[in-house]
Amino acid sequence: MQQREDRGASSIELVILAPIVILSILLIGQFAMWYQARHVAIAAAQAGARVARDAPQVQGGQAWQGQATAAALTLAHQLGGSLLQGTSAQPVGGGSQRGVEVSGTAPSIIPIPGLTFHINETSEGPTECFRPSGDTAQCAGG
Repeated sequence: MQQREDRGASSIELVILAPIVILSILLIGQFAMWYQARHVAIAAAQAGARVARDAPQVQGGQAWQGQATAAALTLAHQLGGSLLQGTSAQPVGGGSQRGVEVSGTAPSIIPIPGLTFHINETSEGPTECFRPSGDTAQCAGG
């Protein structure tokens, strides 16, 4: 039998704990969305950097930049869909180091105005240089 002074204690506990539990679930979901969107941006930057490193240097132009950004954006849209919003890609480096920077935002499931989760990932590396055996000449562009 319940004591008279304990009546309503369960209702008060529920009122206090329910918002905390709901907020915890939303925070876990938000972290998962940010984490996955970040991985999409990393994969897209790496795909763009692979294209940038393999593309030949064009005399008087930078043809690798368009190819690399297109490859990064294509992969970001294929993998991320609406997970990585406002996706943009910019070529970085030049000469012997080339890469791509991919940026965007993860969608927000927590209804706080002005709360955005920006993602900015860069991948770059040395350009590929193919020479016949015994050739010691420097590669073009580097």
